Amino acid sequence: MLAFTFPGQGSQRPGMGRPWAEHESWELVDEASEVAGRDVGALLCDADADELRDTRNAQLTTFVSSLMVLDAVQRLGIDANFAAGHSLGEYTALAATLASMPRRWTASRTIRLDTNVVSCAFRVSRSSSASA
Repeated sequence: MLAFTFPGQGSQRPGMGRPWAEHESWELVDEASEVAGRDVGALLCDADADELRDTRNAQLTTFVSSLMVLDAVQRLGIDANFAAGHSLGEYTALAATLASMPRRWTASRTIRLDTNVVSCAFRVSRSSSASA
Protein backbone atom coordinates (compact mmCIF):
# COMPACT_ATOMS: atom_id res chain seq x y z
CA MET A 1 0.00 0.00 0.00
CA LEU A 2 1.10 3.50 -0.79
CA ALA A 3 -0.03 6.82 0.70
CA PHE A 4 0.64 10.35 -0.47
CA THR A 5 0.79 13.13 2.12
CA PHE A 6 0.60 16.81 1.25
CA PRO A 7 1.90 19.84 3.15
CA GLY A 8 -0.01 22.83 4.41
CA GLN A 9 0.72 26.53 4.34
CA GLY A 10 4.21 27.30 5.60
CA SER A 11 5.89 24.79 3.28
CA GLN A 12 6.44 27.37 0.55
CA ARG A 13 10.00 28.48 -0.21
CA PRO A 14 11.50 31.02 -2.61
CA GLY A 15 12.43 29.35 -5.90
CA MET A 16 10.56 26.14 -5.17
CA GLY A 17 9.21 26.00 -8.72
CA ARG A 18 12.51 26.43 -10.55
CA PRO A 19 13.40 22.71 -10.72
CA TRP A 20 9.98 22.05 -12.27
CA ALA A 21 9.81 24.84 -14.85
CA GLU A 22 10.80 22.59 -17.77
CA HIS A 23 8.85 19.53 -16.60
CA GLU A 24 5.70 18.40 -18.42
CA SER A 25 3.69 18.89 -15.25
CA TRP A 26 4.42 22.64 -15.35
CA GLU A 27 1.34 22.88 -17.59
CA LEU A 28 -0.69 22.79 -14.35
CA VAL A 29 1.04 26.00 -13.28
CA ASP A 30 0.04 27.63 -16.55
CA GLU A 31 -3.54 26.45 -16.08
CA ALA A 32 -3.60 27.67 -12.48
CA SER A 33 -2.32 31.07 -13.62
CA GLU A 34 -5.13 31.32 -16.13
CA VAL A 35 -7.78 30.29 -13.59
CA ALA A 36 -6.42 32.48 -10.79
CA GLY A 37 -5.74 35.47 -13.04
CA ARG A 38 -2.24 35.67 -11.57
CA ASP A 39 1.22 34.58 -12.67
CA VAL A 40 1.64 31.51 -10.46
CA GLY A 41 4.86 30.59 -12.27
CA ALA A 42 6.44 33.89 -11.20
CA LEU A 43 5.39 33.24 -7.61
CA LEU A 44 6.87 29.74 -7.72
CA CYS A 45 10.15 30.83 -9.29
CA ASP A 46 10.79 34.47 -8.43
CA ALA A 47 8.88 35.51 -5.29
CA ASP A 48 10.91 36.27 -2.18
CA ALA A 49 10.10 34.96 1.29
CA ASP A 50 8.12 38.07 2.26
CA GLU A 51 5.89 37.84 -0.81
CA LEU A 52 5.33 34.14 -0.17
CA ARG A 53 4.31 34.78 3.45
CA ASP A 54 1.20 36.58 2.21
CA THR A 55 -1.55 34.00 2.79
CA ARG A 56 -2.93 34.41 -0.72
CA ASN A 57 0.45 33.55 -2.20
CA ALA A 58 1.41 30.89 0.35
CA GLN A 59 -1.75 28.89 -0.15
CA LEU A 60 -1.78 29.22 -3.92
CA THR A 61 1.87 28.23 -4.39
CA THR A 62 1.70 25.34 -1.92
CA PHE A 63 -1.48 23.96 -3.44
CA VAL A 64 -0.37 24.30 -7.07
CA SER A 65 3.12 22.92 -6.46
CA SER A 66 1.64 19.93 -4.65
CA LEU A 67 -0.69 19.27 -7.59
CA MET A 68 2.24 19.59 -9.96
CA VAL A 69 4.29 17.00 -8.05
CA LEU A 70 1.24 14.73 -7.86
CA ASP A 71 0.84 15.01 -11.64
CA ALA A 72 4.53 14.18 -12.19
CA VAL A 73 4.29 11.08 -10.02
CA GLN A 74 1.09 9.95 -11.71
CA ARG A 75 2.74 10.37 -15.13
CA LEU A 76 5.16 7.68 -13.93
CA GLY A 77 2.19 5.39 -13.36
CA ILE A 78 2.26 5.66 -9.59
CA ASP A 79 -1.03 6.05 -7.74
CA ALA A 80 -1.57 5.90 -4.01
CA ASN A 81 -4.14 3.87 -2.12
CA PHE A 82 -4.55 6.70 0.37
CA ALA A 83 -3.95 10.44 0.52
CA ALA A 84 -3.74 12.76 3.50
CA GLY A 85 -2.78 16.33 4.09
CA HIS A 86 -2.10 18.86 6.78
CA SER A 87 -4.50 21.82 6.73
CA LEU A 88 -4.36 23.14 3.15
CA GLY A 89 -2.87 19.78 2.15
CA GLU A 90 -6.27 18.20 2.79
CA TYR A 91 -7.50 19.88 -0.39
CA THR A 92 -4.58 18.45 -2.34
CA ALA A 93 -5.30 15.04 -0.82
CA LEU A 94 -8.89 15.36 -2.06
CA ALA A 95 -7.62 16.19 -5.56
CA ALA A 96 -5.22 13.23 -5.40
CA THR A 97 -8.02 10.91 -4.42
CA LEU A 98 -10.26 12.14 -7.21
CA ALA A 99 -7.45 12.01 -9.78
CA SER A 100 -6.74 8.34 -9.03
CA MET A 101 -10.25 7.20 -9.90
CA PRO A 102 -10.09 4.55 -12.67
CA ARG A 103 -12.10 6.45 -15.27
CA ARG A 104 -11.83 9.58 -17.33
CA TRP A 105 -13.29 12.58 -15.62
CA THR A 106 -12.85 16.27 -15.13
CA ALA A 107 -13.64 18.03 -11.90
CA SER A 108 -13.68 21.71 -11.25
CA ARG A 109 -14.02 23.07 -7.76
CA THR A 110 -13.61 26.40 -6.09
CA ILE A 111 -12.47 26.19 -2.52
CA ARG A 112 -12.42 28.83 0.15
CA LEU A 113 -9.31 28.50 2.26
CA ASP A 114 -9.28 29.21 5.99
CA THR A 115 -11.04 32.44 6.99
CA ASN A 116 -9.47 34.49 4.22
CA VAL A 117 -11.26 35.41 1.05
CA VAL A 118 -8.75 33.32 -0.84
CA SER A 119 -10.13 31.21 -3.62
CA CYS A 120 -8.17 28.66 -5.53
CA ALA A 121 -9.71 26.88 -8.49
CA PHE A 122 -8.36 23.67 -9.78
CA ARG A 123 -9.12 21.24 -12.51
CA VAL A 124 -7.93 17.70 -12.36
CA SER A 125 -8.08 15.61 -15.49
CA ARG A 126 -7.20 11.99 -15.47
CA SER A 127 -7.53 9.33 -18.11
CA SER A 128 -7.02 5.66 -17.66
CA SER A 129 -6.67 2.79 -20.09
CA ALA A 130 -9.39 1.12 -18.01
CA SER A 131 -11.91 3.84 -18.83
CA ALA A 132 -15.15 2.82 -20.40
